[in-house]
Amino acid sequence: MGLTVSEETLLMPACRVSFNSRRARRGRRPARIDNAVSEIFLDLRPTLLGLPSASTTSDDCREVWARLVSHRLAVVASGVAEERAHLVLRENTEALPRRRDLQGRNLAILERHLLGAERKVLSMELGISQATIAQALKRELGEMGITCAPALVPAVLVMLLHAARSGSAAELLGMAQFEHRGLRHVALSTDVESRVWRSLSPAQQAVLRHRAHGGTHADIAAERRTSHRTIANQLAAASHRLGISGRLDLLQLMAAPVVGG
Repeated sequence: MGLTVSEETLLMPACRVSFNSRRARRGRRPARIDNAVSEIFLDLRPTLLGLPSASTTSDDCREVWARLVSHRLAVVASGVAEERAHLVLRENTEALPRRRDLQGRNLAILERHLLGAERKVLSMELGISQATIAQALKRELGEMGITCAPALVPAVLVMLLHAARSGSAAELLGMAQFEHRGLRHVALSTDVESRVWRSLSPAQQAVLRHRAHGGTHADIAAERRTSHRTIANQLAAASHRLGISGRLDLLQLMAAPVVGG
């Protein structure tokens, strides 16, 4: 029997309006998902499942990324449906001009972080505090319509950036365009399964799958009906086997080029 990812659990960190991970850790409860945001994805779900998703090219991804960072597109929802992770962007009717202070440094910080650079490294290289790095990431993601913590950005967003910059993940993404309530949308999706964890145990595969697509330790523990400590131990063992140290490392591995087919 195949392992599945709960759709309800993964209605999305990208658009959680009030994500309180500290409270979730203390109370061992899943982080709360904003009801209005959940409704957006649920409203779009039938449309997403009916779309003929075409394969993407690196040029497609560069165009979408450019439209996103120039505010011509904004993230409105993301989630998991029918074993695919989705990221939905809506066309802005009026593109807002970027402020000069954000146009260069903050976007560069965000891109480097999503491509794998740690905050500590960025802080040392740029000569600014890690708190300033965190503020830049939060502000830039907010301009895109993403309100979660930077560590919980949608996997599809990271793959989009990889595809836009190096083309390495373009073959993993599907893309479709559609109209919804009179507004144009772009939907990107990828399979929730990954070649990355095929060699791991079923339990390790399950927790990594949830983690990759936005689940916190508390979310995963609640979904799998086990303890927070068990999830932490399973994630630690899986991460050790893969040679990674966190979720962003996992996403870099998932977006890496396939070697040998």
